[in-house]
Formats: sequence, structure tokens, C-alpha cells
Amino acid sequence: METWSVRFAPDGTRVVAGGAYGNVQVFDLQGQRSGTARGGALAYNVGSVVLPIMAGVTGAAAMWMRRRPDAGPDSGPSRALALTPDGRRVATGLGAKVLLRATEEEDARPTKFAVDRHDVTALAFCRNDLLAAASHHTVGLWSLDRPTRLRTLDHEDAVYALAVTRDATRLATAGHSYIRVWDVDTGEPKLSIDHHPMVFAADFSPDGTRLVTGALDHSARVWDTTTGACLTRLELPDRVRGVAYGPDGDTLAIAAGHTVTLLNLATRRTVLEVDGDFGDVSLLQIALSPDGSHLATVGGGMAWLIPVPKKAP
Repeated sequence: METWSVRFAPDGTRVVAGGAYGNVQVFDLQGQRSGTARGGALAYNVGSVVLPIMAGVTGAAAMWMRRRPDAGPDSGPSRALALTPDGRRVATGLGAKVLLRATEEEDARPTKFAVDRHDVTALAFCRNDLLAAASHHTVGLWSLDRPTRLRTLDHEDAVYALAVTRDATRLATAGHSYIRVWDVDTGEPKLSIDHHPMVFAADFSPDGTRLVTGALDHSARVWDTTTGACLTRLELPDRVRGVAYGPDGDTLAIAAGHTVTLLNLATRRTVLEVDGDFGDVSLLQIALSPDGSHLATVGGGMAWLIPVPKKAP
């Protein structure tokens, strides 16, 4: 079963991964597989911990997992996942709906609500509200108390990536033809950048002054969020499906095809490259832990937790 999304909990102690049918699993950072796998097996280890996702894993490693719901109008791939700032709730997209669950309660029923008539393609939390992007051109800001739509942003094209600054004042939307940066409080666009072809992933630097994007043309680009100037363009071996800034603002993690690359943008040096160890799996997303000590990536029904080399003293 395909795995689309991965996030670290805000405290860095857990990894949350989501995939088809709105399924989600939560693992501790050790990723120890203490149970047996049904429908999947560990085939290799790349000097890291390999976590089986969506394989019916039992035991302590899988803190909880939602079972596949009965087939129906809500069935289908779930390509979006987001955690609340406190890590206590997780939102996943399922068709045109969002499922919202508590991460600490295995049997808790999710809150389910429709956010659009089109498939949800990206999710992000901004303070205590939820941003949900759809496959046509809008992004909705939702209060989760009722839930209620607070605002709609018109990106004017399909949206595949969302990013929010650490101080939750600005939002980036990206997709087929544009990258836009918005003021969260007013809903006004602050910056628009033409980008061809489509963008799959985006992330703000910790200070919000830069935005990195990953695209179909095998490029990862770093943008100035005030002027819109392209500061850096990196060429990768395949389409770039995942990008993530490290906490120092200089480290950048990239998932492109079958390769994970960790770069220092200040020195232009490659800190880590894992290539050829994922079999024929195309990696779909990447995340860095809050302290920068681990990265996680997903694809092909699996997730990998990889320790980041420590800096020399």
C-alpha cells in the first residue's frame, strides 16, 4: 500500500506517516519493530532504521494505526498529512474530506468534514487552524472548533504544496504554474513567482526569509521571500518530491527519485547522500526532525528513518 506523507512530532520523539485510505501510523524515534509484519517485510537496511508502513505492523513500534475503512465515496489515496503545533492531533486528506484524530488515542473516532468538491492535495496547520489545499485552485483556512471555513485563498491554479513560516504569519502555496506567498492574517498575496513546470514541495527557512521548492524539472530552488529572486538552483537526478529545511537554516534535505540528499547551503557541501539503497522505490516526501538529528522519507509502502551525521567539533 502506498505511503505518501511523513512528519516529525514537534517534540522530535515520534514519526507520523500516512498513506492510502487515510491510514496513519505513529512510531517512536527508535523505530524498533517489536511485532510481526503482515503483508510486508523488511528487505534491507541503509545504515538506518527501516520502518514498515501500512503493512499491518503490530507491537510497540506502531503506537497506533487506523484500519482501512469500508469502500465507499471517501475511499482513495490520502496524499496529505499535517500535525497540530502541539502534536496532539493529526489531519489527513481523504478524497475531498479531512480526517482529524487524536494521536494518543488508538480507538478514538476521527472527526470527518468536507473541505472542497475536489481532492485534498496538501494540509498544514497555522496556529490552531487548518489550511487545506484542493486539486483545482483554492486553499481554505478552517477553524477546527466547529469546523468552519474562515477564509478562502484563490491560487488560480492547482495547489500541490503548502508551507507556513515558523511564526505563522505567512503562507506559501505552490502548484502547476505559480508560487505565492500570503499574509495569513489578512489573506492578501504578498508575492507571486512564475514557476514552470509544476512544484511538488515547499518549505520556509526557520527565519522565513527564504523558501525552498522542489519541482518536476529535477530542480530545487531557494527563493528570497521578499523580492522573489531565485537565490540558488540545485539540479537533482530526478523530479524533486520532498524538500525540508533544517533548524540551522543552512541544512537542506531533498528527496528526488531514489535518492536522499542532505546539503549545507552555506558551504555547498553534501553532508549525506543515500542513493540506490531504496530499491526501485520513488521517494515522495522528506522531513527533518526539529533538532536536525534525523531525517525521514517515505515511498512504496515504506518509511526510512536516517540519522544525520554529527558536525565535527
